[in-house]
Amino acid sequence: MSGDGHFKLLLKSMQVIALAFALMIFTPLITFSQAIFVDHSADGSNDGTSWEDAYFDLQDALQVAVFGDEIWVAGGTYYPTSNEGDRSARFVLPDGVTLLGGFGGFEENSSDRNIGLFRTTLSGDITRTGSLYGNSHTILDISHTNSESLVDGFTIFGGNAEIIAADGYPRNNSGGGIYNNGGSATIANCVISGNSANQGAGMTNVNAANIYMVNTVFRDNKVILPGGGGGLLNADDSRLEIVNCTFEGNSSQTTGGAILNLNNSDLYIEQSDFLNNVAINGAAIYCFLNSRLEISRSVFQGNRAIAFGGVIASVLHNQIHIDNSVITGNIAKNGGTFYGEKSHFDLYNITAIGNAAHAKGGLVFDQLNSTFNFYNSILWENKLGDTDSPPSEFFYSAGDNTTLGFYQSIVQGSGGSDDWNLEGAIDGGGNRDFDPKLVASINSIHAPSTYGDFRLTECSPAVNFGSNDYTDGISSVDIEGNDRIIDGIVDMGAYEFDEEVPPPEISCQEIAIQLEANGNMSLPVNDLFVVIDSCGPVEGQIFGMDSIVLDCSNIGINYFTVYAKDLFSEKADSCELSLEVLEPTYRFIINGIEVHPGDEITFCPGIPLNLAMHNTMAKSAPIISDFRLGMETVHEDIVLDYEDYYFEFLKEEEGLYPLTFLSIEDANGCALGEDHASQYFFFINIEFSADTTLLTNKLCRGDFFRGRMISSDTVFYSTYYNLKGCDSIVIENIEVFDSPKLTLEADSVICSGSYAEITAPEGFISYEWDKNPEDVRQIQVYTGGFFSITARDEFGCQFEEDIFILEPNPIDAKFNVQPATCPSSEDGVIQLEWISLDDGDFVFSINDEMIPPAYIFRGSTGLYFLSIEDQFGCRHEEWIDIDYQVDPFVEIMGPAEIEFGDSLILWANTNLPQPDFAEWLLNGQSAGNGLTLGVLPDDDLLVEVEVFGRSACRATALMNVEVYELAQVFIPNAFSPNRDGINDFFTAFADEDYLIEKLLIKDRWGNTIYRAESIPANMPELGWNGEINGQVLNPGEYLYLIELRDSRQLHQFSGTVTLLR
Repeated sequence: MSGDGHFKLLLKSMQVIALAFALMIFTPLITFSQAIFVDHSADGSNDGTSWEDAYFDLQDALQVAVFGDEIWVAGGTYYPTSNEGDRSARFVLPDGVTLLGGFGGFEENSSDRNIGLFRTTLSGDITRTGSLYGNSHTILDISHTNSESLVDGFTIFGGNAEIIAADGYPRNNSGGGIYNNGGSATIANCVISGNSANQGAGMTNVNAANIYMVNTVFRDNKVILPGGGGGLLNADDSRLEIVNCTFEGNSSQTTGGAILNLNNSDLYIEQSDFLNNVAINGAAIYCFLNSRLEISRSVFQGNRAIAFGGVIASVLHNQIHIDNSVITGNIAKNGGTFYGEKSHFDLYNITAIGNAAHAKGGLVFDQLNSTFNFYNSILWENKLGDTDSPPSEFFYSAGDNTTLGFYQSIVQGSGGSDDWNLEGAIDGGGNRDFDPKLVASINSIHAPSTYGDFRLTECSPAVNFGSNDYTDGISSVDIEGNDRIIDGIVDMGAYEFDEEVPPPEISCQEIAIQLEANGNMSLPVNDLFVVIDSCGPVEGQIFGMDSIVLDCSNIGINYFTVYAKDLFSEKADSCELSLEVLEPTYRFIINGIEVHPGDEITFCPGIPLNLAMHNTMAKSAPIISDFRLGMETVHEDIVLDYEDYYFEFLKEEEGLYPLTFLSIEDANGCALGEDHASQYFFFINIEFSADTTLLTNKLCRGDFFRGRMISSDTVFYSTYYNLKGCDSIVIENIEVFDSPKLTLEADSVICSGSYAEITAPEGFISYEWDKNPEDVRQIQVYTGGFFSITARDEFGCQFEEDIFILEPNPIDAKFNVQPATCPSSEDGVIQLEWISLDDGDFVFSINDEMIPPAYIFRGSTGLYFLSIEDQFGCRHEEWIDIDYQVDPFVEIMGPAEIEFGDSLILWANTNLPQPDFAEWLLNGQSAGNGLTLGVLPDDDLLVEVEVFGRSACRATALMNVEVYELAQVFIPNAFSPNRDGINDFFTAFADEDYLIEKLLIKDRWGNTIYRAESIPANMPELGWNGEINGQVLNPGEYLYLIELRDSRQLHQFSGTVTLLR
């Protein structure tokens, strides 16, 4: 209670007497294994025997607790001392005692606690100023405890062990939150935050300490020079087991932002998170000298080292084992994740994504003689700073004796085991170099970052591609608690995929081909089927070969089974392929006139007739045929060729001579027997008179006749002269079928992730596409290139057409997003840092407003729609959220009530970075503009403050301050109950009518002789009359305890009163 005068002085004097009273009268008989109650707001007898009579001060309970006792502490804040100058005061846990926080002050069982609702804080802020200056050096000391000791359910806040020490880990230098010299207690369900020290700010364990810690948070603890271990120090043959804990925002100006583990000490970590910790070296953990570190099922994200080791730095003969853990978004100058010096790292099933180094080693930096072995792991996008560095720069060795091995892992830029290209690194087999296809990956330019979802998708090449040989000695479950091996083979990385991986789906085409000029054709199997769905690239085979060779022996319809394997999942699908090799077709020319089977052509007698033929498949290939002219003998093995060879004959006699082919065989080995060769037959009419032969041919548009391409109806006239005066005239009437015109319509460009439609005209009876198995006039294509179609109409005419569709490279862009200072400021930034296009070839817009070159947008917090459109109309679109750094907050610190005549000191406690000034209003009137305000009020105040920070950030707060006048209380030190009407009764007197809630009188042995409750002050006749149960007591000194309540609080008075007779 603040204020001066009689009442204040009386309180101080009475406190001394009350303490003696308590020690003499109210000390309970503590028995083995009992609950001791602590509640700073209890109003009972302060003996710790129940919630009603709970100790007000935790120190009282700790002083009386013995092995096996439980101390139950109600929610509230407890300080090691009420003496502001006693910085060495601390809570000391007795051996074998259980210290439990989180009670509401009414529970009957410890299981009824609610730690979140009834926050129980052990605070080092003994000066009550809200700053670390002058705070307790250590809040809780658990030294020399055994494994039966427990601290459970506390927030330990504000210790400051900043005393500089040259050597060792002395008290007052280490363990601002918790100090442990050789103890073996358990720490559970605690929050250790806001502590400072030269080493081990949150907690210090030294000298063979053996601690088990579970469900505990270390947050915002910091170490200043010269020590390390912002969150925790574990040293000198100590052992620490950490389960399901979080280390967040801890910092060290030297080593180990979260933990420093050194000097033959063992550290075991399971299912814990290390987030946004900072140090010079070893942002999360620093290991030194013959120590062991084992980590399982944990997450390291957003940690930052100024020099070496964005996650772990290990120096001098340490053994590091990590399994089933995620390491992502960490950054350092050298070694974005790991730094080694004469240390050994074994890393199993880790997912290391998006880590970065400014200088060397995006993932690993070895200074000297270290070993790094990665098993069943995913290593992707670990690069140098903001540059698009080669993936191979994820590791760096400063010496010649680094061992870097990769076994059954996805290693970006390695080429995989089939094409290993990481110089100096060991390929242990089974390595892959495929995009791991995670749910939501990140790039190294995002570091430090805590974003991302690194679980595997069904198409990840990490699924079922680890090796079970490397699962001994690691957790049997993955980072999420799923079985580590689900489908018979362990997955790569920290997460096990728990669904079925789909096989690819393919469809075979019905294909007809004409052999090439050499009489054969080689077809890639991948061109003979269409991939409908797959996870990765698909490779097809027929008879175990990736291509098939066809020749004349394959003329006709051939059936093959195509087996196609997904290179990511190595699962396969098959389909039946129907492939028709068309028979060669032949053209016949007599004296330059092309004739067709069944034609009759007339010549004069004696005219030399030249018969030539060629294969439409290959004009240059010699053709050997057997044929009969008229009824004459068969002409065998006659070589006919359109270019050089022909068969010449004369017919002098008139008549009709049939020309029939018995067999045809070309130089490629393609042969037609009599059944097929006989389809080629003609009639040669020899007449001795000038005659006119009228031939009519119907051709398809685009066919060639007599060396000319026919596009419309045409008439050819040919005259043949004979020395005998016989001239033959041949009139050839060429009619063109009324076929539809084949043209293709399509989009000229396919943008990434889109498709184009190619449409052929109506009027054809069949459509055969080169890259689609369906007989349709319209297809959708998803990649660019040339596309061909063969269309047939009702006349049997066949037309071919092709079209080219451009597929520009996908638009790739990187953005730098800087958060706004606060929700109301407009200094958030979205900057286009890099784009795969040249300037002038694209338009960049945000929320449909074009951003000019420099491509920098500034705005407030919110979600923005970004669009980049290239010169072809293709777009890259994404949503980007501008966050804010702080949600402005201000709280007015200071008393809510003061005594009239006292000075009032208020200050604005704000989270605004670099607050510029504050405006204070007292009852609506301006009162100042600093962060601190001092006034001498004479009446109640409504206080309002508005704090202004940079970038237009501001925050306001209100507070009511009551100004009261202190009551004057008088308690007599003697009375004489002689029934003379003068001082016959003992009671309390005040200048106002207050209520005496309790009036208690005890003798020197602690026996209660009088008790009254709820009586008004200033009424002596309701007080004690010097008797007990009607019996007059002897004169002497008696102890009193008076609880008097005014309009705002309860006041306690204790002392002695002399009974006079």
